[in-house]
Amino acid sequence: MFAQRIEKAQQEERELQGKDRIIVAIRLFLAVAIAFLIYRGVTEELGLYVWLIGGAVAVFIVIVVIHSKLRKDIALLRLYQEVNKDYIRRQTDEWHVFEDSGTDLADSLHPYAYDLDIVGEFSLFKKINVAHTYLGRKKLGTFLLQADKSTINQRQQAVEDLLKRLDFVQKLQVIFRSNKGVADNPAKWASPEKVEMPSSLNAVAIVMPIVNIATLVGGYITSNSTLMLVGLICVGVCLSARMLLLAHISHQLEVLRTISYQVEPYIKAFKLIEDEQFESEYLSNKCKSIIGGDGGILLSLQRLEKIASFATISQQPMLALPLNGLLMWDFWVMKFCIDWQSEYGTTVGKALDLIAEFEALSSLATLGFVEGANIFGEVHHQKVLQGSELAHPLIMKEKRVANTFKMDDEIFIITGSNMSGKTTFLRTIGINLVMMYAGAPICGKSFKGCIVDIHTSMRTSDSLGQHTSTFHAEINRIKLLLDATKSGATILFLIDEIFRGTNSRDRISGAKGIITTLKQGGAIGALTTHDLEMCVLGEQQGIINYHFTDFFDNKQMYFDYKIKDGVATKTNAKYLMEMIGIEVIE
Repeated sequence: MFAQRIEKAQQEERELQGKDRIIVAIRLFLAVAIAFLIYRGVTEELGLYVWLIGGAVAVFIVIVVIHSKLRKDIALLRLYQEVNKDYIRRQTDEWHVFEDSGTDLADSLHPYAYDLDIVGEFSLFKKINVAHTYLGRKKLGTFLLQADKSTINQRQQAVEDLLKRLDFVQKLQVIFRSNKGVADNPAKWASPEKVEMPSSLNAVAIVMPIVNIATLVGGYITSNSTLMLVGLICVGVCLSARMLLLAHISHQLEVLRTISYQVEPYIKAFKLIEDEQFESEYLSNKCKSIIGGDGGILLSLQRLEKIASFATISQQPMLALPLNGLLMWDFWVMKFCIDWQSEYGTTVGKALDLIAEFEALSSLATLGFVEGANIFGEVHHQKVLQGSELAHPLIMKEKRVANTFKMDDEIFIITGSNMSGKTTFLRTIGINLVMMYAGAPICGKSFKGCIVDIHTSMRTSDSLGQHTSTFHAEINRIKLLLDATKSGATILFLIDEIFRGTNSRDRISGAKGIITTLKQGGAIGALTTHDLEMCVLGEQQGIINYHFTDFFDNKQMYFDYKIKDGVATKTNAKYLMEMIGIEVIE
């Protein structure tokens, strides 16, 4: 599908390139013709040549405008091809080259962001993110890291709607991908700092331009030097007033002069959204409430863009003096800006949030586009997690091994060989639950989950800078988990090789205490361990033993990565050590 889109875009680009070459030839011909006509006009009587030169210049200008639009269309087609190539990279497991890993969206203390690979170099965020705006990235981070669990169904319906609108999703990406300025925080122009200006200046700004023009024009026409002098003094007064105001408005003027380029893609995006008819009630209602049928947000941004262009005009030194001296130009620019802010400030903030939400929801639809994933998780009102053929979305589709399980108000103790799939199974549960809460399709045939707060302890490590050992880092994570169980919320915990940083006796006794405390606190979850002694806890109600295992065939080790009932009956550490030449002493 994506390769076909690329091929079609390349064909369109070739056609436009052909037109581009023709226009280049026409421009060259017109330039030579204009030069020839000027030469003939200079060497002979102007007469007819003036009209010929004027006509040729007018045609040349029109051709330049057409050529500029054509070049923009070619650039957009190339961006469209890159967007589709990125989708192919996601299909072929080459998405790791993407730059945005989302690590700025979560700190190291987040309860699951890094352990479940939600953000990071090999992360869900990196694989699915198609947001390019500052707020779009933030919104996707919010959905993945602290989603509002009361609106899961609404987001799922919105994503399901967008899965039918690949053209819309890709056009939105092209709009923002064509403008790197959208990566900056739009607050500086959407919610600029308010400027207070004396109300008395309003009357002055109305009267003085009239006086300036009247006195100067009148003095020139009547050759009245006194009137001309009065006019020049008035111009000086206006320039002085502008200098006094400059300290208060210089920052706002600089912001205005830089936003025209940033506002343009948002205008295009709102036009795109306005032309789309969404089936999702959530998206449809949001668009109606913010964009409306009268195009109010479009008009407001177009008005801001015009104000910004006015501010840019007075940036030129040759124009700044006459415009501010005669018309008090910068005052009027700021006056228009203040009026715009009062009228549209709140609306624009909500509108930009709508754009951010469209980008984030489009990102959540990514797995549906690249893998055909269209199964959404179901919120369960009892303390249950149940997955059918559930797999890990960051593993290439052809290499995934899916598992079926049901956690019914239970704690899993998972044992098994090294590299057999224990940790991946924990992450599979966690990442699919995060995707369900965000509103994305899950990676499996079905998934039901209750509302829980997710806490993990998997990638704990020592830190010389923070004077923290591996064991100390882990008990800090466990403490956060235990504190969370006291909050009254239902907790899902996922712990990999609990207390691996200490001796086996302390590890086993400590782990047994933690599991008992978590069970008494109403938590559900799973932990992996190599300590088979811990499996005696499986005799308690609500604590279940599972395991993963390996197989040997002709001295080769294999894994099926399938979860099985009961306690592991064999290990492979000894065999792995012998494989690399370590002599194991019995």
